[in-house]
Amino acid sequence: HSFSSIMEKVQQNIRNPVPLSSPPSSSTSSPSSSTSLIFGKKGELIIFIEIILVYSILRGYVPLFHHLMQFVFGPILFLTGIIITILGCRELNQFQSFTPLTKPIPMTKGGDIVTSNIYSYIRHPVYAGNIYSLIGLSIITESSSRFVLSLVYYLLVDQKSHAEEENMESVYGVDVYQLYKNRVKGKFLPSMDRLFPKKKEMDQINANELDGNNTTVITGTLDGDSDNNNNDDDVGNSNSSNSS
Repeated sequence: HSFSSIMEKVQQNIRNPVPLSSPPSSSTSSPSSSTSLIFGKKGELIIFIEIILVYSILRGYVPLFHHLMQFVFGPILFLTGIIITILGCRELNQFQSFTPLTKPIPMTKGGDIVTSNIYSYIRHPVYAGNIYSLIGLSIITESSSRFVLSLVYYLLVDQKSHAEEENMESVYGVDVYQLYKNRVKGKFLPSMDRLFPKKKEMDQINANELDGNNTTVITGTLDGDSDNNNNDDDVGNSNSSNSS
């Protein structure tokens, strides 16, 4: 019985042969074809990259990138830093209370938190401008020593600004300064939400400018609105004493 069943299966296979698997489609790229797309048909692209790398290592810099950094990016960063520093100093000097110390001037002596103009984008524009200028000058002059010292300056002012903010919280109140920090998140670089505010946030700012309660006065001031207020207890009614 088993032998006859096997013969029947053989005859069926003879009548209906199983088709062979179809060859791979031409659309599937072979490893050699994908490699040729990356490096060229004869590998000319990888040879060109190899020559550029060897030349850059021997000269000590990448040709086009080097000149782009030195003559374009460096000067732009240097001038941007100077402008930001001037804007920060001018904003402080308007209130005649600029101080290089870490402890701010108390409100009893006319001090307050600067939140308008450049201070509505970054919390320490004077330090930020100095950092940009120093790094830009290091790139322009191709000085590794200046660059290392610029990084040391950054570490120094980062710690100094941290101490300043702790003193600001102790002098003006944690809630008040924390509100400013929540709105202006960037210490040396502006955050994306300050550069590109959403429509909902802009509507809230406009609504705050129309409202007259104390909380709104503080919020409006933190958005750069430094109009005079009738209430002496409001944060936006005093002069400024930010150190940076």
